[in-house]
Amino acid sequence: MAEVVAILRAGPQELGWTSYAAVDDLVEDLRQFTERAVSGDAGAALQLRVLFAATGALQTASIDSGWAETFLDLAERFDRESAGL
Repeated sequence: MAEVVAILRAGPQELGWTSYAAVDDLVEDLRQFTERAVSGDAGAALQLRVLFAATGALQTASIDSGWAETFLDLAERFDRESAGL
């Protein structure tokens, strides 16, 4: 998750086609959902999967902001690492 946050904070992100008004809001959701999912909250784990989904906010932001290839790599890694959540 740290890599995703670092990319989001590295430069301006185009969030116009997401439900987020600001990068800080997206980062805060990532932080909270991750923390809760690790503690066993199945709903938070689902929310993380939605953010990383093919039509989720992270992919949309990555395409519109120029880091789509990197996102695909990170999403694959997320899928592998989150299988047990």
